[in-house]
Amino acid sequence: MRALPLAACIFVTMSSLGLRAQEQSFPATERGVQKAACEEEARRIYRTSSRGVGMAPDVRERMIAARRAHVRECLVRAGPAPG
Repeated sequence: MRALPLAACIFVTMSSLGLRAQEQSFPATERGVQKAACEEEARRIYRTSSRGVGMAPDVRERMIAARRAHVRECLVRAGPAPG
């Protein structure tokens, strides 16, 4: 008889943990997904070495600026944010 309430408590606890995990993984907004895709594309096009090792600081800064510009242009091409 004591096992039934214990099993019920464990079941409620486990199911609430599953719901909490689902709440934290809401799908991103369409704009956020597009921005992430643009950033990934920019990283692939304008690659820099790990922590800039072997790359002159001014070259690295220009590459980062080019990435940012690419992301901006990509988001403009994607169109205005919905809503």
